[in-house]
Amino acid sequence: MSINTPDKFLYKTTITNTLRNDIISKLKKFKLPRYLEIGSDIGLTYFSLNSFYHECFAVDIDDNRHGKSIEIQRDFEKRGIKFNPINRIYGDVLSVENNNYDVVLIDGDHSYAGAKLDFETIL
Repeated sequence: MSINTPDKFLYKTTITNTLRNDIISKLKKFKLPRYLEIGSDIGLTYFSLNSFYHECFAVDIDDNRHGKSIEIQRDFEKRGIKFNPINRIYGDVLSVENNNYDVVLIDGDHSYAGAKLDFETIL
């Protein structure tokens, strides 16, 4: 079951529907895709992609956001929505083991230096 989440134009801490569709098309190319999201916030993006990945790794520097994400997930589960494994990682890109992810969304530090570090660390 897919989860409808707001578009970036309606809720600033998620992605646009266009980008979401691009990520889905990439995830569909793999049999059991492993998805990494750097800067996961409260999880709206990875929740909306749930039916397209086999396993998710969600990284954020704010542990309170992970707590909110867990609350949202429990609310979805009470309504019968099942989730593939979500591994929440508190920290930055340096806290992530490079485990050959199939699709990576870098949405953490939006500075050039931060995005470059995320990209180079994951490669």
